[in-house]
Amino acid sequence: MQRVRAPLPKDLTQHEHAPRADRSGLAQAVSAYVLWGFFVVYFKAVDHVSAMEILAHRIIWAVPFCALLLVLIKRMGNFTSLLRSPRAWRAMSLSAVLVSINWLAFVWAVANDRVIEASLGYFINPLLSVVLGMVFLGERLRRAQWAAVTLAFLGVSYMTVMEGAPFVAFTVAVTFAFYGLVRKAAHPGPLAGLMFETTLLIPFAFGYLVYLQLSAAHELVFVEEGLTTSLLLFAAGAITCTPLLLFAMGAKKLPLATMGFLQFITPTLQFVMGLLYGEPFSVTRAISFALIWLGVGLFITDSVRRGRSEARSRRAT
Repeated sequence: MQRVRAPLPKDLTQHEHAPRADRSGLAQAVSAYVLWGFFVVYFKAVDHVSAMEILAHRIIWAVPFCALLLVLIKRMGNFTSLLRSPRAWRAMSLSAVLVSINWLAFVWAVANDRVIEASLGYFINPLLSVVLGMVFLGERLRRAQWAAVTLAFLGVSYMTVMEGAPFVAFTVAVTFAFYGLVRKAAHPGPLAGLMFETTLLIPFAFGYLVYLQLSAAHELVFVEEGLTTSLLLFAAGAITCTPLLLFAMGAKKLPLATMGFLQFITPTLQFVMGLLYGEPFSVTRAISFALIWLGVGLFITDSVRRGRSEARSRRAT
């Protein structure tokens, strides 16, 4: 008589495949953050183009590339559902403005040798996001989060008093934190949301490029500078959308605490590249960054502990 094996319980079969899913998710998320960190190299390659023209090309070429990716992963329905939602139109109109300011500030920072300052903005952004969650969403800050925010505030305040306000860092951090807040309310999905935002911005991007072409005082670099520059600007779409797709894939497979830890890969790479490109790093900046890094360390430690505690609670139920 043939022996029939009982099927494994569902949770055990899922657990068997979980490590592989976690490894692939980790690889995807790390790849996304590393690519974002290396944006500095790309924008250095086109720093002879004005920041506004780079922004316009990034908006224009992101739309078809996002559309291609959405078709390939069979998620175009996410975009069309946004088009039918009045709430999405309101929220995404605001997020489109915020992301365009954020992109412009970062491109300007790279072209003007302010990469280290921009990295500061991305280091403090998660801490600012926690504060916005408290103010606008009624979320409570834990003691470790309060300590992290306080240390970051002291670091930025010290730099402001000693060297003047780091406006690039403020712009990057504030726009991206509010962008995250608006996105949290709208739930658009990374790629579909970006396609919606850039579609809204396309008329302004095209209008600016037409103005450059017709203006006697300016020239359209995309046309005038040759094939290499044209190809680099055209690649802005792929460069913008590819890490976002990897991020979305990784975020589905990894705990929130892990993603919170990994997000600091990007500003760390930006900081290192700023040093490699020869940007000054004074004693004042070293003290400010040390305070901020200490705050970031507290933030990461608290997030990891919180994630483990929640995981244990889920296993116990």
